[in-house]
Amino acid sequence: EISWPVSLTADTEITYLIYRKEKNQSAFEEVGESRPDTPYLDRGVQPGVSYEYAIRVKLLRNGQSDIGGLGAPAAVRRIAN
Repeated sequence: EISWPVSLTADTEITYLIYRKEKNQSAFEEVGESRPDTPYLDRGVQPGVSYEYAIRVKLLRNGQSDIGGLGAPAAVRRIAN
C-alpha cells in the first residue's frame, strides 16, 4: 500500500501516477494511479522481490493539465498475503 499526505485545493484536481521498478532495474514503469484520499494497493508484486516506487503528480486546474517530475512516495507499507 502506498500513501501520501493529502493536499487539495478547491480549484485543483490531483491524481498521483504511480511507478514501480525492481530494485536491480534502472527504469520505472507506470503501474497505476490514485487520488490523494485513496491509498494505492499494488497487486502486481511478487513475494521475495524488492521494489522501489516513485510518483508523479498530475494536476488539472482550470482545464489545463500539468504533470510533475518523478518523486518518492511518502510511505510504503508492506501487507502480508
